[in-house]
Amino acid sequence: MSTFNGVYNKRNCPTGLMFHSDRGTQYIASPFRKLLDKSNVVQSFSKKGYPFDNTCCESFFKYLKKEECNRKIITQLEN
Repeated sequence: MSTFNGVYNKRNCPTGLMFHSDRGTQYIASPFRKLLDKSNVVQSFSKKGYPFDNTCCESFFKYLKKEECNRKIITQLEN
């Protein structure tokens, strides 16, 4: 919950957010649900027993992490 609060506040409490996740216990717990409700954030889940509806998001973040987060600058030495 502190991670969500930190990011939410760092971005100046944006409106119109949707929080999509799997059905992990940390995301369906009452305190987290109350936090999202208090922040006016809509919660979205994958269908129970059907994780494939999240495939598009997983694929996007896979490439985002691969191409943007783990960037290394390679300099070419001149002869």
